[in-house]
This record gives sequence, structure tokens and C-alpha cells, in this order.
Amino acid sequence: MYDHIRGQISFRAEGDGYEKFLNDIRDKNAVCFDIRNKNGVLHAKTYRNHYRAIELSAADNGIVLTVEKQFGAAFTAFKYRKRYGIFTGIIIAVAMLFVMSNYVIKIEISGNHSVDDERVNAVLEECGVGYGKFIPDINLEYVKRRLTLVFDEFSWVGVRSSGGRFIVEVTESTQKPDMVPPNQVCNIVSDRDGQITGIEVYSGEAAVRVGDGVAKGQLLISGIDVNKNDLARFVRADGKITAQYTDRVEFFLPLEATERMQTYEKTSKAIKIWGASIPLGKSEALQGDYEMDESTAFFSLGNFTLPIGITHRTYRIYEEKTVMYTPISAKEKLGSQLSEYEELFLSDKEIIDKKVTFSSRDNGIVLTAEYILESEIGVRQNIIDGN
Repeated sequence: MYDHIRGQISFRAEGDGYEKFLNDIRDKNAVCFDIRNKNGVLHAKTYRNHYRAIELSAADNGIVLTVEKQFGAAFTAFKYRKRYGIFTGIIIAVAMLFVMSNYVIKIEISGNHSVDDERVNAVLEECGVGYGKFIPDINLEYVKRRLTLVFDEFSWVGVRSSGGRFIVEVTESTQKPDMVPPNQVCNIVSDRDGQITGIEVYSGEAAVRVGDGVAKGQLLISGIDVNKNDLARFVRADGKITAQYTDRVEFFLPLEATERMQTYEKTSKAIKIWGASIPLGKSEALQGDYEMDESTAFFSLGNFTLPIGITHRTYRIYEEKTVMYTPISAKEKLGSQLSEYEELFLSDKEIIDKKVTFSSRDNGIVLTAEYILESEIGVRQNIIDGN
């Protein structure tokens, strides 16, 4: 393709001393190919920018050159060099293609099953992503980090662009796989101490009743099913057993503590050309404790990615500071920690009752939370392993 763009010339050479002529061409580092001798006339091809050197060699060696054919984009462009409308149209078409390739004209979101597109688009808009936005000016790493922080359902987030499409690809978190193969007979046993509040048996025999107290590891649904004729068969126990149980958690916060705190955030941009980076604006060397995220959004022409883009860097600067808490502010911070704990670890459980108390210890404040919780407690266990 490159050879076609730069143009080729097919020529014939007539005269004596072809060997000296060809050696002279090589000395001038000119390229000559498809060489053949037909009835004493030398026929060959060369590139447009090498033909001048071949003409000089021919003149020095008494060879007469005749151009037989010229082909390639370079000659076509020269032929139409005075037809300004064609070149104007090409320039306009390329400019329109460039604009359509580097501005968001479509947003594609895939992999989100539990989170609808509207919620994802709302976060994208907060990050500066929307229709008509200049793609190389979008901080892809920031968008990725923001989506990961907002949606706990996403275990992985990828963002990229292709032409005028801004593409968001996500993978949602999956539940812990069942450790017992689906075709394996098994029991269902308790994974904690508690008091049974609900029983639903789909296959197998219930081994407990509502109101019973159970210990961790106790049989809840048996995988040995006995029919009315007292004949037993092994099945894969299936059902839902819920229970109430107690839980306790404790958090401690000293009234005087050294904490790593983010003091400010700084962003910078740079033009990236063929791997080289040219800062946009004043560049300062950072020192101390900081974290950096970097992403590069490259320019596109259609579906072809150009080796030119804008690099976005986000620096988060941290400092260790001594923080003094009053008993009231310490309790507020501990309350926030408890809320985060409940969101992370108790979101799949029903809180029946909660008792929160504060106490003083070692020049700090202790938060103690005691819960009565209700949730499903059954887990499958291989009948052979569980005897």
C-alpha cells in the first residue's frame, strides 16, 4: 500500500553497457526492481523519488531512458493538482471524519445486569462524559475509578473509545459458588448457632422445626429421603432455612491519632506523540506521599487509532496529620464506621434489633454494637464428608 501511495515508474533503457549502468544505480542507493532484458532492451521499475538518480546514471553511461508507465497515488494527485474542488472535498471529508471519530456520538454500556443504563449514564455525566464531548479530553482512569466506587455490584470496569463510540464494559460480582457439585447428593447443615425461624424444604427431609435452637454444623435438611414404604434414597437436599442469632462488633478510636489524610488533588495533561510526552502547562516535580492515576485517550480517524493523544494524570497528595477528637466527634466518626460495616457485611441480613453503647478506654472511645440478626443459615455438605 505504501508503494502505491508514493508512486512507481516503469521504464525502458536502451544503449550499451547495462552492467555499468546498473552498478552506478546501486552506488547512488537508488532502488530498481523487476529488471528484465527483452530483445536487448532493459525494462525495469523504480519509485518516483528514485527516478532522478536513475536519469543521472543513464546520462553518465550513454543510456536512453523512456518512461513507459507511471502509476500510484502521487501521480494521480499531481494529475488533478489544479482541481481544487476535489482537494477541498477531501479535506472536508477528512475533517468531518476526524470530528465524528473524536467526539462522543454514542455511549455503549455492556455487562451490567443489576444496574440499569440510566444510573451508569448519570455517573458518566458527572465525570464529563456525554454526547458531543471531546473524547481525548476525558480522563478515562477517573471515569473507571468513579464507576468502581459508586457501584459495589461491579467487580471490574473498563472504559475505552472506538471512533465516536464511548464504550463502558463491566463485570458484576458473582456469588460464592456452591462447593458441592450440582449432581452430588448432600445434606444442608447450619453455618452458625441460632434459633430457627423459617423452613422451606424443596427436596430431602427437614431435621429441625421452627423454634429449635441449632449449633454450627448441625443437620438441617437431610439428603436421605424416606418414602411411605420406609425405603430410603439419597437425594441432593435443597431448601431454605432461616434463623435468628446474635452478633457483636467493636470499634475503637483514640482521641489523639496520627492519620494519613488526602490533603488535595492535582491534575495535569500532556500531549503524547509516538510515546513521547509533552506537558501542557507548567510541570512540577512532586515529592512526599502521593498516588497517581494515568490514562491516555488517543485521537482516532474512523476506526484507526492515531499515535497522538492526551495523557491525563491525577495526583492525590497525602500527609500524616495528628488529629484531635472530642468525645462527641469521636462518637460521630465511630458511627460512620459502623454504618460502613453494616453496608459491607450485613446488607444481606435483616437486623431485628441493635444496641449501640459507647465507653472510654486507653484515652479513646469504644463503640460496641450488639445485634439480633436473621438470615439464611443453611450450607450444603457432602453426605459422605458429613457422615
